[in-house]
Order: sequence, then C-alpha cells, then structure tokens
Amino acid sequence: MNKIEKAQKARNEFIKSVEDRMKDPEYEMARNKLIPFAERYTDEKIGKKPTVGRDTWAADWTAEFIRKMNTLAIEHKVVSRRAA
Repeated sequence: MNKIEKAQKARNEFIKSVEDRMKDPEYEMARNKLIPFAERYTDEKIGKKPTVGRDTWAADWTAEFIRKMNTLAIEHKVVSRRAA
C-alpha cells in the first residue's frame, strides 16, 4: 500500500469512527449541549459575521469553533461509548 492509499484508508477509518459516534444518542446530546458555549467563545475571539471578508472570516470562525468544541468535549469528558 502506497502513501496515498494509506492516507485514504486512515481518512475513511476516521470518518467511520465519527459516523459511529454520531449514532450514539447520549454522546450527540452531550456534545450538542456544548454548542452555545463554543459559539459564544468563537464569536468573542473571531467576531460576528462581517459585511466584508466573509470567506476568510468563515474559515477562521469554523476552525476556531471546531477547536473549542473539541476542547470542551475533552474538558467535560464527553466521550462516545462507541469511540474506538
């Protein structure tokens, strides 16, 4: 298996693990409860949607939101029973 095939396999395994976790209703509910906190933090750090420069803002906002959601999930021990 070459590097590209290994990378594709790793990506597919990661996507499957995320999909499996999202089939865990308790995990999904716990994670959803973190959304308002991550949104508030991200709005304060990156700012609310501007009238110009939206593409750059959207990429920055999304990346920061995902980072904060993952940090909150770790801090609050939000783990799926289906996690590998």
